[in-house]
Amino acid sequence: MDNLTYNQRYYLAHKSEWKEKTSKYRNTNPEKVRSCKAKWYRRLKDDPIRHAKFKRQCSNNRLVRKFGITIEQFNEMYKIQNGVCKLCGKKKKLVIDHCHKTNVIRGLLCRACNGFLGMLGDDESAIKKLEIYLGTKNA
Repeated sequence: MDNLTYNQRYYLAHKSEWKEKTSKYRNTNPEKVRSCKAKWYRRLKDDPIRHAKFKRQCSNNRLVRKFGITIEQFNEMYKIQNGVCKLCGKKKKLVIDHCHKTNVIRGLLCRACNGFLGMLGDDESAIKKLEIYLGTKNA
């Protein structure tokens, strides 16, 4: 958390107020917001270096906003797991798996495994039933 900018720390400390304020503005000025975003993005796309930097920053901001970690922390987790999914062990693009109740990060999974867990709803009893089902011998 030491690597966070002032704006990132402020956002984390005032998240609900910030969301309420921006949501209210967006709802009352949808055309203005749409026009401003389109104009800004057109200028950004004209500069490939700035565009690439922006995409990286968006990824970092999303990690901070959603999970409270930086891109550096994500990369460290990636190295620890040797770039493979914690469930299937395959080397694919990895995403963050977290508990939806506590928001605690469990590890990095491929999209297929993360989606599978999501379909089970993180329900431990369903996972145990699935394990029993897969362990039974079907003729």
